[in-house]
Amino acid sequence: MGNGKMGFSRAIGVATKAFILERYNAYGGPKPPPINHQGIDDAFVEKASSVHYFYFYRGKWIGLQGSD
Repeated sequence: MGNGKMGFSRAIGVATKAFILERYNAYGGPKPPPINHQGIDDAFVEKASSVHYFYFYRGKWIGLQGSD
């Protein structure tokens, strides 16, 4: 950033079962499906994040609550 340029930072990390359930209990959001594998925590650094979780039963990615 600086010199009239805008910037942003993104980060990805592992969303464990504990991480997913902690975010759900703290912030609400969509009820997680049965969790039997890790998801992806997709974050804008120092801002909000969301969790991407592939739910095999329905065969698609679903968005779950991340950090706010």
